[in-house]
Amino acid sequence: WMTLSYYYIFPKILFFALFAIGALYFIFKFVLTLDIQIKERKNRLNPELFAAIILIITAAYFIFFTKGTIEDRWVFIIAPFIMIFSAQGTVLIEKFLKKFNKNISILIIIIFIGFLTYYQVQHAGALIEAKKTTYEPVKEASLYIKENSNPDESVLSVSYTQTTTYSERRVYTYAKMDKENFTKLLEEKKPSYIMVSILEPHHPNWIINQGYSQDGKWMLNMEYFNSSMVAYNNQVLSYDIKASIDKGPYKFDVVYPTSNQFSGLFVYKITYKS
Repeated sequence: WMTLSYYYIFPKILFFALFAIGALYFIFKFVLTLDIQIKERKNRLNPELFAAIILIITAAYFIFFTKGTIEDRWVFIIAPFIMIFSAQGTVLIEKFLKKFNKNISILIIIIFIGFLTYYQVQHAGALIEAKKTTYEPVKEASLYIKENSNPDESVLSVSYTQTTTYSERRVYTYAKMDKENFTKLLEEKKPSYIMVSILEPHHPNWIINQGYSQDGKWMLNMEYFNSSMVAYNNQVLSYDIKASIDKGPYKFDVVYPTSNQFSGLFVYKITYKS
């Protein structure tokens, strides 16, 4: 993990330095030519000015509205605008070095960009390796559904994208859905299976409710399916998973996993009595 963090942080610092140089240069140039920017309309189409406006608006949204932890993927859309200033910073460095020796300045920039690229590729490889099995249980469960269903059957799953990809069946999500709309979904779409997974945080609380006890034990309560589990230090201490649940006009039978091995995911086959 430390290696992964190093690959991730190091190029970000260098990239930020280039961005800071380019952004400060733009601010300096903009302030000095503010009167021209106002008078001449063509200057208002300056891509650097547009990039600055987008960055300011986005930053204001996350600073004053979100006010919390920001993941890189949430602000990935502003990457092209950040790169405009980073590129400007690179050009400024290249122009400065050119005063001493043109060929050396080009060589240094090429080495610098190659250096950044190398660490980004290393980070990408380490990240893929670390995350490649994240949704393995969803994949295996979806393949089970594919092998045990017809193409015209459908599935309920909060892991919408992964289930759709691997099961090749019509998938309906029930993320954060209340019981009334969930029942309505069962009546209208009549899905054949429902996937319940602790890997996804967006399940309704009445489907999966999890937390910790005062002594540090992890408590999982699947109220709708009358099931529960207790774990501590990644060790399952006890569990009570009902193999079959009667819910009036519906019956839910656990069909996956096919053994007693707990993977954090269950698939129920839905039987409609009427």
